[in-house]
Amino acid sequence: MYLFIVLILLSIAAYFDWRTLKIPNWVHWVGIGVAIIVCIFRINVIPIEKMALNAALVFIPLCLLWGITTLVNFKAIGAGDVKLFGVAALFIPLGDTYLLLLMTIVLSSLIALFKIRSGRFLEMFNDLSFFLFYGIPGKSDSKMQKVPLGPILLIAFVFYLTPYYDLFSSYWR
Repeated sequence: MYLFIVLILLSIAAYFDWRTLKIPNWVHWVGIGVAIIVCIFRINVIPIEKMALNAALVFIPLCLLWGITTLVNFKAIGAGDVKLFGVAALFIPLGDTYLLLLMTIVLSSLIALFKIRSGRFLEMFNDLSFFLFYGIPGKSDSKMQKVPLGPILLIAFVFYLTPYYDLFSSYWR
């Protein structure tokens, strides 16, 4: 039941991220509120301390990635995406959260590769910035072609809800 609520929150975040490349803070606050309510009514089997630890172990490294890449003027991940991964980590086990992060990175890298203009394909190996979440600088405008992570995280989460995820995750355990 609570995973359906997370699916709705991720859908809302994906919509905003797709349209504006920004995820509103209220989506994250609602996710945190739902996590607290789930723990109070014992709907979730994960205790609140474990949920908070999972969120911290996902949020802190991604926040460091966001901070470092922002300081060097290359935003590898947005702050809203960092918070969204932290909220998702409240509801699922830590290992599954890292697998969702891995799937999101792989899918976003593939999307970034598809966004490359055919004439820029060989030049991408000179600029390895596509590896983390955002794509290749465009030929005409020299700006990064951003890939919204909200919709990609939603796709990875839907895959998490399917029985195929158990086959995929059993390979990594």
